[in-house]
Amino acid sequence: MPLHPPQAPAGIVPCPIIPNNPDRTHLHEAEEYHDRIQNAILENRADKPTEEDLYNAKIFVRAVELLLVQNTYPQALRVRPEGALLQGIHAPFEDEQEEMNESIEQLEEEQGGHEQQLQRVQVNIVALQRDSTAMRGQIHRLEDDIRTTKVEIGSLKVDNAKLLNIQRRDGTTWPFEEVLVAANFTPPPAHLPRLTTTRAIMDLPGGHLTEYFQLYFPNKPRPRSLKTRRQHIGVALGLSAEQITRLGLPD
Repeated sequence: MPLHPPQAPAGIVPCPIIPNNPDRTHLHEAEEYHDRIQNAILENRADKPTEEDLYNAKIFVRAVELLLVQNTYPQALRVRPEGALLQGIHAPFEDEQEEMNESIEQLEEEQGGHEQQLQRVQVNIVALQRDSTAMRGQIHRLEDDIRTTKVEIGSLKVDNAKLLNIQRRDGTTWPFEEVLVAANFTPPPAHLPRLTTTRAIMDLPGGHLTEYFQLYFPNKPRPRSLKTRRQHIGVALGLSAEQITRLGLPD
């Protein structure tokens, strides 16, 4: 009676029917069928066979081996009690089943280790979220400081606007560049025009050095020395003390 192989899983080339007098070629076909199922499981395909399919293939290979031995050495199996053939098929696979169970337990232990790693990663994520919240708090505080600074700058602009209302005795407003010099008590920057002509200096209130000094240096005491006063005013105007002297302005 021919030996029918187990039903092949999807995507696996089935094994041909084995005759009741198999030879080495038929055994090789059964082994190739077993290898195809095993390789499909290792490749982890979406439609991979189950462990039961692999187990049935192993039993089928064992059955072909025993049938081959029975036909080759009939006397060797004739002395065995009834059922010895079936026992001979299943007995070698009990150890393999135990090894498979041990492999499953090992995989479960490894999965537990992965879960612990995942928990540690989750803890790190929570810590990073706390740090991010703290950084957002610092950013909000910096934004508050920036808003406060803007308010202070606005107040300074108002003060500067008040300085722009300085007027001459004739009612006209002082040039903006000169007001900057007066507000900072320093010589004007290089990109601002300086009063370097006699006509511009004589346009000061009254044309007196003392009044000019009080305008440009309102918080600085008036030097007693006329020479010192001329030096200060000369620095503000971009002129030397000698040039101030040659202008002949009254003190």
